[in-house]
Amino acid sequence: MQQAQHFLQQILQPCLQQIGVQDKQICWLLLATAIIESEFGQQMDAQRHGLYQIHGNSHRHLWDHFLILHPQLASDVRGLASQHAFLKHPHLELDSNLAYSSAICYCLYLEKGLVAGQLSQQGLLWHWAKYFRHSQSPSLSLAEQRLTRLWPESFAPAWSLPSNCAQISA
Repeated sequence: MQQAQHFLQQILQPCLQQIGVQDKQICWLLLATAIIESEFGQQMDAQRHGLYQIHGNSHRHLWDHFLILHPQLASDVRGLASQHAFLKHPHLELDSNLAYSSAICYCLYLEKGLVAGQLSQQGLLWHWAKYFRHSQSPSLSLAEQRLTRLWPESFAPAWSLPSNCAQISA
């Protein structure tokens, strides 16, 4: 999937570097999230925004309750947003600005307790299910099907669910 390779190299890596993240596994996690949540833009819900299908309320909550406590990260993320459009329609940035929506997706993982450096210990699907999954997300079996179908063969990370993750399947 050449689109995924381009997205990883041209959007995710530069975006995350701009907010101080150098971990390639975080890039893989965000790529997996875009595949799971929207089939990389093919399955969009009108109530949610962008490839990551982020709800406006989650976006607002992130700014009001998490990013406000992390001013440097907030400044770095805000630097990815359009100067005027963000102020008029902040949720539309999630639809039209891939770098900004990727940074917001990463921040949503941080807000829920993701600790960078732990991704090698568990699969990407496990981390999505534990830290990002919401009531409108696909089921775990559908998420796994989407990853199986759309994950680029040239990428090597293990994304499957480990056998001991029954606590997140509810």
